[in-house]
Amino acid sequence: MIGRIEQMARGVFRYEALKLVMPEEPVKIVLKKAETYTGKFSMKEENDRLVKGEVYSSSPRMQVLTPEFRDSTIEIDYIFDAAGMLDKEEAAGSFWVICDAGEYELPFQASVRQPAAGGSVLPADTLEAFVKLAAEDYEEAYRFFVRRDFEQLLNAEDQKYREIYRGCLKTTMEKQVLEGFLVAAGLKPNARISIDSYKIRCYRSDTKEEKVLPIRKSVPGYLNVRVSADVPWLIPDTSLIHSGTFHNDLYELHYRIDSGSLHSGKNFGKITLEAPGQELVYEVEVAEAVYEDVRRKRERRLEVKRRQVRLMQLYMDFKQRKIPLKTWTDHSREEIEWLEKADDRNVFYVLVKIQLLLAERNNEEARHMLNKLDGNAEIKAQPEARGYYLYLQSLYSRDRSYINKVSYEVKELCGKCPGSWKLLWVLLYMDENLERNQERKLELIEQRFLQGCASPMIYLEAYDLIRKNLGRLNKLKNFELQILTFAVRHGVVTREIAERVSMLAAKYKKYEEILYRILVYCYREFEMKDTAAAICSLLIKGNVTDTGAFEWYALGVEQELKITRLYEYYMYALPQDYAQALPQQILLYFAYYSQLDYRKRAQLYANVIRYREQNLPVYQKFVPLMERFALEQLMERRINENLAEVYQHVLKEIQFTGELAWALADVLFTCRLNTDDTKVKYATVIHPGLDKERRVPVLQGTAYVRLYTKNAVILLDDGEEHWCEALTPAQCIRVMKNGDFLDKCKELAGGHMGILLHVCEEQGRPLCYNDETIAFYEALSVQPGISSSFSRQLRSGILDYYYENRESRDPDGFLDTFGNEKFPAKEAHKLTEILIERGKYPEAYTAVNAYGYERIPLRMLVKLCARLVMMNDYEQDRYLLGLCAYVWENSKYDLVILQYLLAWLKGPQKQLFELWNCARKFETDTYEFEERVLMQILFTEQMSEQGDAMFLDYCRKGPKHRLESAYLAWESWLYIMQGKKPGTPVMELLAREYRRKERLPDICLLAILTWAGEAEALSEEEQKTALEIIRAFADRDMYFAVYQELKKKIRMPQELSRNAYLEYRTDEKSSVVVSYKINSRDTREEAYFCEEMKHMLEGIFVIGIPMFYGETLQYYFTEIRSDGTKSNSDIRFYLQGGPDTVAAGMKFDMLNAVLMLEEEKRQNSVQKDGTKSAHPDKLADRMREYQEVKMLTEHLFELKE
Repeated sequence: MIGRIEQMARGVFRYEALKLVMPEEPVKIVLKKAETYTGKFSMKEENDRLVKGEVYSSSPRMQVLTPEFRDSTIEIDYIFDAAGMLDKEEAAGSFWVICDAGEYELPFQASVRQPAAGGSVLPADTLEAFVKLAAEDYEEAYRFFVRRDFEQLLNAEDQKYREIYRGCLKTTMEKQVLEGFLVAAGLKPNARISIDSYKIRCYRSDTKEEKVLPIRKSVPGYLNVRVSADVPWLIPDTSLIHSGTFHNDLYELHYRIDSGSLHSGKNFGKITLEAPGQELVYEVEVAEAVYEDVRRKRERRLEVKRRQVRLMQLYMDFKQRKIPLKTWTDHSREEIEWLEKADDRNVFYVLVKIQLLLAERNNEEARHMLNKLDGNAEIKAQPEARGYYLYLQSLYSRDRSYINKVSYEVKELCGKCPGSWKLLWVLLYMDENLERNQERKLELIEQRFLQGCASPMIYLEAYDLIRKNLGRLNKLKNFELQILTFAVRHGVVTREIAERVSMLAAKYKKYEEILYRILVYCYREFEMKDTAAAICSLLIKGNVTDTGAFEWYALGVEQELKITRLYEYYMYALPQDYAQALPQQILLYFAYYSQLDYRKRAQLYANVIRYREQNLPVYQKFVPLMERFALEQLMERRINENLAEVYQHVLKEIQFTGELAWALADVLFTCRLNTDDTKVKYATVIHPGLDKERRVPVLQGTAYVRLYTKNAVILLDDGEEHWCEALTPAQCIRVMKNGDFLDKCKELAGGHMGILLHVCEEQGRPLCYNDETIAFYEALSVQPGISSSFSRQLRSGILDYYYENRESRDPDGFLDTFGNEKFPAKEAHKLTEILIERGKYPEAYTAVNAYGYERIPLRMLVKLCARLVMMNDYEQDRYLLGLCAYVWENSKYDLVILQYLLAWLKGPQKQLFELWNCARKFETDTYEFEERVLMQILFTEQMSEQGDAMFLDYCRKGPKHRLESAYLAWESWLYIMQGKKPGTPVMELLAREYRRKERLPDICLLAILTWAGEAEALSEEEQKTALEIIRAFADRDMYFAVYQELKKKIRMPQELSRNAYLEYRTDEKSSVVVSYKINSRDTREEAYFCEEMKHMLEGIFVIGIPMFYGETLQYYFTEIRSDGTKSNSDIRFYLQGGPDTVAAGMKFDMLNAVLMLEEEKRQNSVQKDGTKSAHPDKLADRMREYQEVKMLTEHLFELKE
C-alpha cells in the first residue's frame, strides 16, 4: 500500500485499472449446531495481472484464514463457527475484498440445520407403526432406526424405550441392533427357527438329487443362521443364511450328498443350524439299498453278538459262584445250540460244547468230539481255535507230560498274538509254572493288559487272584483301577478289598475320578471310617468343592476325621442355600484361625449371625473378627448376600466416618438378578443419567448389578450381542436393605453419584429447582460419570434458577463451578448476562465465544466490550473487534468502543466513513484513522463522496506530505482522465501547493490549467499561475487542448495561441497519427497531411496545427497499438474562429483580424435595405496597422539562420 501511494505521489498511474472477477453466487453454508465449517472461495484478475490486497469479514463468526493475498489467481480460506446457533437459525454477512483493484463484496449466509436422514418425512409416526414397518420392511426400518430423528417417536411416556434405544446405539451390533431393541423393549418376541423334522434316512441310490431342508422363522425379525456339516460328504449350499433371504419367514436350505465320499454300509452326518441362542441338529443317514434277506442277516448278526456276550456272562457268573454248574451248562448249551444254527461252520461253538461236556464229566462224548476235530483245517488256521483245542485236549487227557508239551505250543501262540484274551485265558489254565507262581500269573495279566489285551474274562481272573491274596493289591495304577472297576460293576468287592483300597487311596498323590467312584462304592457298601477319610483326602487333593463333595466333607466333620484342611474344604463346598447352624467344631476352628477367601468367610459369619441365639458364647468370639472383616470388605467395595447380612449386622454398632459412608454408598444399591434362560451370559445396566452402561457377567443365571434409580434398564444378552430380554429394577432383588444407612450416606457422602442419583429420583419428575435442592443438583451435575445430556439438563435448570433469582441469590459460587461449563445454546445467554453483571468479564467473553452473542442484550454487550477493551489496553482482538462493530452497527456504543474501532476496524469505505461521522460527533481524535482511510482510498483507487471532506479535515491537522501529494495527484488524475471534477477547496489546496513551490506531478499542473480553462473568470493571481504552468510546459514542448479555452482568458505566447490543438487519449504504449487537410473559402485541399502526434502524459496525445481565421480543419486519427494493430477514428471538422482579444497586437492575430474584417465586409457590404456598411474604414486601418508592425519588427530584430 505504501509503495502504491509513493507512485501516486510521483504521478505514476495505471492507464487500465485492475479488475477482479468475483464468484457469481454468494457463499452459502449449511452446518450442524456447534460445528465449524472450513471452506474457500476463489477470485482472479480479469487479465491475469498481479493483485494485492486483504480480505475482511463483517461477522465475528466468520474468520478469514488467509486475509492477505498477492497473486493473479487467489483462493481465500475461511472458517465459520456456529457455536451457540440453534437449529434453523441463520447468520449473514459479507466478505470485503480491499485491494488495488478496488473494493468488492461477497455476501455469505450460514444456516444451521440438524439433518433428518432420509428426508423430513418420518417412515413411521408412532411406535406401533414402526414395529409394523420392521415386520414388513426390515431394511427401511433399520435405516430409520439409526437416524437421529427416530427418537422423536419415543416420547416422555416411553422413557424405558428411550434408554433401551440409547443403550442399543452404544453396542457394536449392526443390523441386529434393531432386533435387539424390539426384543429387549418387549415390542416383539425373539425370532426363532424351527424345522419340520430332525432326521432323514435315504439310500445311496437317492443321493443324485439335491435335497431341501425347510427352515422357518417363528416371527418376522432379523435373524442370521449359521450352517455347518460334520462330515465331508454332506454339503449345504451356504454356510450363512442371511436374514433378508427368508421369504414369508421361510428359507429352503438346499444340500447335496457326495456319493463318492460315502463308505460302505450306513453313513451318518449332521447339519447344524446355529441362530442366536439356539442350535438345531438335522441328522442325515445314508444306507445301502436294503432288501428283506439283507435285513434278516443284519438282525441275525446282532443276535449272534448278544448271545456270545450272554455266553461269556454265564461263565463269569459260574466262576463267581453266582450260579451252579448245571445252570451254567444248561443255559450255555442253549445259547450254543442257537449259535450253531446261525453259523454251523464256527468251530468255537463245538469247542465250547466240548468244554461243557468235560465240566459235566461226560468224558466219552467229549473224547468222541475231540477226535472228530483232530486235523480240522480251521483249528490249524486260527491260533485262538488251536489254543482252545489244545486246552480241551489237556483237560481231557490229564497227562502232565502232554500238558507240558502242548502248553509250550500255547505259549508260542500267545506270544504271536499278545492281544488275544482267549489265548491268554487258555495259557493261565495250562501253564504249570503260572499255576505254581500266582504272582507271576498276575504280572502276566497286567503285562498283557498294558499291551491292549482287555476282556472281562481276564479281569475276572485277575480279581480272583487279588481276592485270594490281598498282598497282591499293593498299588493303585491303571491296571488295578480297571480290575477294581470291574469288581464294582459286578458287585463282587469284599470288605477286605475295600479296606485295602482305602488304605492305598490314602497314599494316592492326586485326584482320580475312577478311584473316587470305587471308594464311594466301597463306603456305600461297608460304611468304613477309613474309606470316608480316603474319600475326603482324595477330594481335597483334587481341590473338589462342588455340591457332591460337600456330602463327604460333612461326613468327615461329623466323624471328626483328622484330615488336613478338611474344615476349609467343608466351607468351600458349603452350598449357598445351606440353612442350618454350622457344626460346633467348624465354628470353634474358624474362631481362632481362618484362611478362607472373603466369600466363604462372609458365608461363615452370616451363618454365625443368623444362628447366634443358639450359641451366644461362640458368637461373642466372632464379633471382633466380623467387625474387622466387615470394614475390610466394605473398603474393598465387595458385596453379596452374605456380606450384606454381615454389613447390616455389624455396621449398626460402628461409628460412621465419611470414608466409610462413601464405601457403603458404593455397595448400597447392589441388586441381584436371576434368569432361567441358560443362554444369558451378560447383563448390561443402563441408567438414564449415566454416560456409560455397565456390563457384568451372568454366572449360573445370577449377576450382581448396581441400580440407583427405578428407571434403569437391564439388558440380558447371550455373549454374542443377541439380546434376550430387558428387566427393570423391580424384577431384581436388592441385596442390602437401605434402612438408616441411606440417611447416613446422605449426611456423610452426599456427593456420591449413586446417592445423588437416588435422591434425584426421590424428587420426582420434572425436577424442582429451589433453595433446598439447588446445592444438591449442583453437586450432581459435575459428577464425572454423569451423561452429557443429563448434565446439560441439570445445568440448564441451575442456570434458570440463578437467572431468575439473581437479585436475591449470590451466584458467585455457581459461577465458580459452572462458569466454564457448557450450556444449551438457547439458554447460554443467561450465563453470559450473569457473568457480565457480576463483573466476570473474561469469563463472559469466553462464554460469548462459546455460545454466540446474538441473544445477549445490546446494553450488556456494550458493557462487556468496553470493559474488555480497557482490560486489554486497547490491544487488537479479532473477535472482540467484531463484537464492538456489531454493537456499533446496532447504534449502541460508547467512547471506548468508538476509539477501539477507530484504532483497529478495517472494512469498506462506506462503513469507515460512517464510523468517522460518529467519531466527529464525539470530537475524538481521528487523525490516524483518517490517514488509514485515505490510504485505503488511494490503494483501492475508489473515491468516496466524503473522501474530499475527510482529506481536507486531515490536511487541517497537519498532513503527511507524501499522502497529501498522492491524494492531490489522484484527484487530478480522476479530473483529467475521467472528468470527475474535484471540489473547489481541493483545487484551491492544489493551487496553494503550487504557489508554495512544491514540486507537483504534471497531472496536477494540467489539472490546475483545466480548472482555469473551465472557470468563468480568473483572478490576476490565477492568470499568473496558469501562464507559469503553460510556459513551463512549453519549455518541455508540452501543450494540451485546454489551451483552446485558456487563450481566451490569458495572454498566451504567440507560438501557442496561433495553433488549433487536437487531442487523442489512449494507451501511452500506442502511437497516434493524425491525418488532416485545411480548407478555406477560396481553396480546397485534395490530399491529407499525416503527422504523428506527441505523447504528453498519461496517454494524452496532442498536436498543434497553425490555422487562420475562416479555415476549416478536416481530420481523423489512426491509432497504432503496441501489438501492431491499427484503427481509424471518424472524420472530424474544426473551424478556426476570430482572434483572441486577450492576445491582440500579436502579428498572427493581426492577420486573423484583417481576415475576419474582410469576411465581415463581404457578408455585410450591402444591408438588407441596400445601404452600405457603417464602418468602411475599419479594414483599411487594420491593414495599415499590420504593415507598421511588420516594418518595425524587421527593423528592430534580425532573423538568425
